[in-house]
Amino acid sequence: GGSKRLCEFTVTGGTPNTADTVSVQSRTSQGTSAAPRRLPDVRTLPGPPQKPQCLSLADIADTSFRLGWLRPRDHGIAIAGFLVTYAGPGAAATVGVGPGGESVPGASSCSAVAGAPASSAGPEGGEVVTELSGLQPGTSYAISITTCNVNGDPSSDGAVLDAGEAHTY
Repeated sequence: GGSKRLCEFTVTGGTPNTADTVSVQSRTSQGTSAAPRRLPDVRTLPGPPQKPQCLSLADIADTSFRLGWLRPRDHGIAIAGFLVTYAGPGAAATVGVGPGGESVPGASSCSAVAGAPASSAGPEGGEVVTELSGLQPGTSYAISITTCNVNGDPSSDGAVLDAGEAHTY
């Protein structure tokens, strides 16, 4: 009789919550099978959101500026909001920002952002704008923005503006 050999493969590195097509083709000592056998589409599990995209500064004044970015991909779990961390000489803070750019008072973690009432998140790629105020005049700030989903999970890394890029008058 004939024998069967079953193989199992693990594919890694895919983007969370996406459909992937998998095909299998066999190769033996007698050659390669003619046409790959297409398996049902495989969907990766939902995962942490993507970091914010395309950061920008506007309306720069002596103690405030507007910070904008494009809403990132949620990877299957809705975005609850963002954490904006900023640091300058002698001062550092983390503030919560809702999905529509509104302030989330007292939120210094993704869990706190996820637990706050929020506005509508809007579409992926839509602009989010928030204002940072109470800053020191003539000061450079390093800024990092992390995306938070409704489960309280953060993006794997934050979008960053270096201190030389964010400066009050």
